[in-house]
Amino acid sequence: KGSVVTVYAGTSTGSGFAIDVEPPSGYSTAIITAHHVIEEATVQGGPDVSVGQETERITAELWSWDARYVLALLFVTAELKPLPWASDEGHDPQEGEDVIALGSPFGLEGSTTEGIVSNIADQDTIFTSATINSGNSGGPLLNRFGEVLGVNVQRIKPELGEGGFAVKIERACLVILDCSSGS
Repeated sequence: KGSVVTVYAGTSTGSGFAIDVEPPSGYSTAIITAHHVIEEATVQGGPDVSVGQETERITAELWSWDARYVLALLFVTAELKPLPWASDEGHDPQEGEDVIALGSPFGLEGSTTEGIVSNIADQDTIFTSATINSGNSGGPLLNRFGEVLGVNVQRIKPELGEGGFAVKIERACLVILDCSSGS
């Protein structure tokens, strides 16, 4: 729970989580979130980005992003415990596997929804029956070991049923991180 934060950028609010990446000088923790959570901040003169837990807010540095794969990387000066990646432990996502989506839907920090992996598409996208509501986009999709399978990015349209999509965490290595020396 101490690894997951609420991300604020202008009128947008979402979630993010600490990952094990060496931050640049002056920063202590790397955080992944969804691109659409910080999109307002990607334009010149856009709003500042901050992260929070409970009542504390910390200024975040928007470092990189990829709109196509809906991912963004932030750095903060606060020390947060990174979440382990399932792939580093040999636990790749499996259809039918129990999962939990963590985040701050509707501003309710630390909320969880549970479900199963419904489908794994195109090696990048995990479909889950765990509901992704407004605000928990950018948070982690965890397996039963508490390891990150993906980044929650989108809710399934209500008329199609409950559930959501997550981008597999390994995609971050290809679009916003240098993972040549680990996760």
